[in-house]
Amino acid sequence: MKTTRKARFVGAAAAAIAVIGLSPGVASADPQKGDLLTLSCEGGLEVDAVVFSNGRWSPALDTGSNAVYRPIAFEDEYFVVRDAETGEVLFEEQSDGAVKNGNRLGQDPVRCEYLSEFSGFDEFLGIEIEGQASGVVYVVST
Repeated sequence: MKTTRKARFVGAAAAAIAVIGLSPGVASADPQKGDLLTLSCEGGLEVDAVVFSNGRWSPALDTGSNAVYRPIAFEDEYFVVRDAETGEVLFEEQSDGAVKNGNRLGQDPVRCEYLSEFSGFDEFLGIEIEGQASGVVYVVST
């Protein structure tokens, strides 16, 4: 695979993972103005969150409360990009974990798993692509 082709897939997948990376908003957030993501957290906590930005470290808004979840670490991230027509795997990667530096204000982290699906058109290849990303995110609630 050419480096430029791989870089395009990394960019597409990074954008999808960035969407997972959670974002800011208000408690009455309109899910149609953001991407909906379910976090399955330890202790049986299921959080439907709205994601508005593409920043990896942006918070997510819990649609059922005023809680905002801020990611502080990622691990076990995996994504795959496929040709939407043939199903052929075009690119897949296991990413390294990442930990955000900074003060946690004494908050205990919560471990959450996520799965996100994405699709789009790749202008470079001229094909529809689809894929999914999954992993573990550690968050603190504010």
